[in-house]
Amino acid sequence: VDCYCQDGAFKKGWFRGYVTDIGNGGVSCDVIYHDGYHESNIPAKDKIRLIKRCDTSGEWMVGKSALLVLAEGDPNRANNIVSLRSGTVESASEQQKFCRIALSDGSDDLISSDEVAKAVFRYLLKDCPNKKRYIW
Repeated sequence: VDCYCQDGAFKKGWFRGYVTDIGNGGVSCDVIYHDGYHESNIPAKDKIRLIKRCDTSGEWMVGKSALLVLAEGDPNRANNIVSLRSGTVESASEQQKFCRIALSDGSDDLISSDEVAKAVFRYLLKDCPNKKRYIW
């Protein structure tokens, strides 16, 4: 979702960004701004102004880099191994709600569009320094 958000760190005005996650039943959200800053847990009411709804076809992700979280083993056990894999979104299918990802190891995979969207934003945030992060 493309939006304007009242920046909580400086409270100076409205800044353009993308909603990256919605939490608390739609009461709060996370935003990554066009200048690279990131805010978490923003109260959505009166702080977010919608510019454009998300393209549900998933085409907006094609060509973008993604950072996927892969868990191996039993997630209920302490010895569960979590690894990150990077790749590029090759294609998206609105009907099946899946994207094909070309992974950095040369393989490819078909992954749900929801997971790929999270992975695209995770890639954008991976190098975001703490001084550019703000939690409401």
